[in-house]
Amino acid sequence: MTLHASKGLEFKCVFIAGLEEGILPLYRAKTEEEISEEKRLLYVGMTRAEERLFLSRAIKRFQFGKSEHLPPSPFLQKIQDDLLNLSKFERDMKEKENSNQLSLF
Repeated sequence: MTLHASKGLEFKCVFIAGLEEGILPLYRAKTEEEISEEKRLLYVGMTRAEERLFLSRAIKRFQFGKSEHLPPSPFLQKIQDDLLNLSKFERDMKEKENSNQLSLF
């Protein structure tokens, strides 16, 4: 179901995938008005959840015939940390980003 189609509906559990820059917000959204519309659509989708909400993103995605590493959606940064329950993989990635250890690669 699209975010547009979810307006007015409610579900016990909602999954929203594709929270990557270029997907949500859509790569065509360039103006502040278009980005605000994308943010509003995400809000609509998020507020359809009565009990549980799952937001996810891919670390690596095959898109337009090539493999890409898309950064997280900027909308994720607007969610308070205490409202997030990160997966073990995501927690490990954050720890690595904050580490001072040098990488061999």
